Amino acid sequence: MDRLQELIKLKRELNAQKLALDDEASMQTTEGFMYTRMLTRIVLVQLEIEALQIEKAAH
Repeated sequence: MDRLQELIKLKRELNAQKLALDDEASMQTTEGFMYTRMLTRIVLVQLEIEALQIEKAAH
């Protein structure tokens, strides 16, 4: 499986995990911290996906 497909699969998995977390949780709680960390990982994966798509389109 190429890197782009791996990232798309990872993003789906992260989004599924994010749904299980409470988006209303305070940042002072473990769940709030985990939710924020999950959002950060999703954004980083999305940025990498976009970079690969741009690179692929350029070739």
